[in-house]
Amino acid sequence: MECTIIIPAIRFDKHLLKTIKNLVENTTIGAEKLLIYNGKKGGEKQFIDCIKRKFPNTNLKVITSNVPYNIAHAVNLGFKRAKTKFLVVMDSDVYILEKGWLRKAIKIMKKYPNIGVLGCSVAKYIDRKPEELGFLDKDKKIKICDYAPTIMVTKKSVIEDGCYIDEFFSMHRYDSDWQTTIRSKGYLIAHYRIKHLHVGGVSCDHVFRNKKILNAWLNNEAPGALYFIEKHKKILNKDYYDSVMKEFGKKRKYNKYIFLTKWYFIKFRGKTIRFVKRLLRRY
Repeated sequence: MECTIIIPAIRFDKHLLKTIKNLVENTTIGAEKLLIYNGKKGGEKQFIDCIKRKFPNTNLKVITSNVPYNIAHAVNLGFKRAKTKFLVVMDSDVYILEKGWLRKAIKIMKKYPNIGVLGCSVAKYIDRKPEELGFLDKDKKIKICDYAPTIMVTKKSVIEDGCYIDEFFSMHRYDSDWQTTIRSKGYLIAHYRIKHLHVGGVSCDHVFRNKKILNAWLNNEAPGALYFIEKHKKILNKDYYDSVMKEFGKKRKYNKYIFLTKWYFIKFRGKTIRFVKRLLRRY
């Protein structure tokens, strides 16, 4: 095996069940699969029992993190445990729908050795624009971006080049910070989309029911934004740096009510649109 797939998960639910089923069905090359349990303390036994019962004949390995709800710490555990050349970090609510997806991703990584992370879900941009970065290939299927979350393919050598994930970012912004660190080492961040379905927000929905965790996360938003731009100041666009300083520089706490309103609208925008349409039909 030349690849390890790392999936951090806070609980065993229908989304993780379908994630693993689709992963097993559509991964056509041998790959070690590590599930990192980073849910509440005391829940690991039930989690492991569920995995053994549902997947008795697969090579799934479960590792328990001693830092609950910290995705960065969980993924770093996977990085340290993995012995293979290539590594994949996946969210626990992603359904792979393309046969042979991993073989294609690894082929791209081998063809372009300067890629530090190949994202297979969505390309995102922090301080640069898509038209500035372009594509790696003539067919324009592999685009360069600032970071590409959700399904992330990297190499053990990149991680060992000082690119473990900064555990300051326990959940939000951990992937963009990690990939910006990789950018700072001179590697490219690229994107090649595969067929998949990302449910999104499953871990946040569950974790944020705990008001203590939610408040701690929200109060870390402003310090986190400032920490990010100061840490990567040398490679970030100056206009982006100035805009973040303007928004967060004079305050240490983020307006949690404005943020929650935005988050709620984004999370439930589909339901909101359908509800409004039904109302309009009535009148």
